[in-house]
Amino acid sequence: MESSFDIVSPTDELIYEAEAIKVSDQIAQKYQKEIGQYRIKISSSEIIDGILDECQVPFEKRHLLLKQLSTLENRNLKDVKKSLT
Repeated sequence: MESSFDIVSPTDELIYEAEAIKVSDQIAQKYQKEIGQYRIKISSSEIIDGILDECQVPFEKRHLLLKQLSTLENRNLKDVKKSLT
């Protein structure tokens, strides 16, 4: 199953986007038995930057982190984590 949507809000605050991601995750968790394993992909650079800011990822390490995360389609999370340590 795949879905995609854009969020239009009256302000530039990322809280609306974060809420939509959280609700999407809650729905997927509720129906995980029916849909199986799922992954939420975020392509908005503003949201990704906000997540990295919140996680206090240093700016100079973000490019490598994002490059490694983009390989998750072809690698498992364990291998990606190993390449970052």
